[in-house]
Amino acid sequence: MKWTLLILYFILLSSCNREINEQEILKIDSLLTIKIRSEHPYIDSLHKTYPNSDFIIGMKALSYISYDSLRAAEKLITSNLKKGNTFSLIAAGVLYDKKNDSVKAQDFFDQAIASDERRVNKWLRLYLFYHYKKDDLAKALENLDQAIQMDSVFNQAIIEKAYLLSPVDNCDSIIKLLNKVNRNYKDNGYLSFLGDAYYYCGDGERAVSCYLKSNEIKENGFAYFGLGTIEHYMNRNLGKASEFYIKSSEYSDTRCDAKISLGWLNFDKNNLDVAESYFREIPDLCAKQENYNELIYFYIKTGKLKNAKEYITLAEKRFSSSYFTEGFKLLIDVLSGDLEAFLKNNKIDSYYATYGKDAADWLNSLLTDINDLRKVRIAPDQSQKSI
Repeated sequence: MKWTLLILYFILLSSCNREINEQEILKIDSLLTIKIRSEHPYIDSLHKTYPNSDFIIGMKALSYISYDSLRAAEKLITSNLKKGNTFSLIAAGVLYDKKNDSVKAQDFFDQAIASDERRVNKWLRLYLFYHYKKDDLAKALENLDQAIQMDSVFNQAIIEKAYLLSPVDNCDSIIKLLNKVNRNYKDNGYLSFLGDAYYYCGDGERAVSCYLKSNEIKENGFAYFGLGTIEHYMNRNLGKASEFYIKSSEYSDTRCDAKISLGWLNFDKNNLDVAESYFREIPDLCAKQENYNELIYFYIKTGKLKNAKEYITLAEKRFSSSYFTEGFKLLIDVLSGDLEAFLKNNKIDSYYATYGKDAADWLNSLLTDINDLRKVRIAPDQSQKSI
């Protein structure tokens, strides 16, 4: 009995330290490509079986980093940072990017590139995309495209490619990209984003399905916000929309947008005092000029031009003058002054010359929206009245 246990122990020990072959790496890589968002226990089990594999060590370190366990990641890879250990070098690059030390990160990425002699490492290209994304988008995109070329069903890379597009302007392209993602890939973020794309393409039914699936994985503000938007603007169920917006406002990453939407929802219900209370939260909650625009425009639409001017001044102090603030000033001039005199003084031409077509189109959209207040539309390159 004693010898039997001893033999079993040595069999187990040898199986836990066996070398990993390329076929096994490809199989594991395929599973990680699908399960990367929930891979922690799986990686742990692999590390017990292949404790000396650079591939497994590197992927486990990347898993630690994704959970902000930086000390654990550093401890794991320190003894494995050798020439040729591509995955550990990748993890070291990602670790130092996380520590905001781009110089050290670049050094480790350069070593990883040199060790990837066959130029087949899709994970290296993905993390090079993250590394370059902030300061060199062209180089980042080059690496992201290479990652997808190396593996056409690389879920994480496909999702990042979609995130670079706007659901408002590129909904069809986003849908085409994200429908390539494996259905077993558990990530609530991309499903909410796909829901946004379906919404802007006018497919409310599929959008709702995506938002609900996103919340099934993990409840999130983006899914609740999307559900609120559909109830608000597609179904015109303002009560249900309000419930979803309020739920979305409980999450920090969607709180600002949810409060703004609650403001416009109450504006639509003619609950102007309630609407104003939501809009007045913007200066404390939101850190973008575009968010201030909502507050300023609310005051313009409700005829409180003095309040609008006050917040234009505050926006200029916080963000500096822009085509938004200058456009709002012109809009207020249209609403409060002599229209004929305004049309003759070439302010619109000057605005267009200074800020360009996009700014003029934005101003036109506001003028069209408030057409019931004053029957006027200013063309991008000329001033004219419309009856």
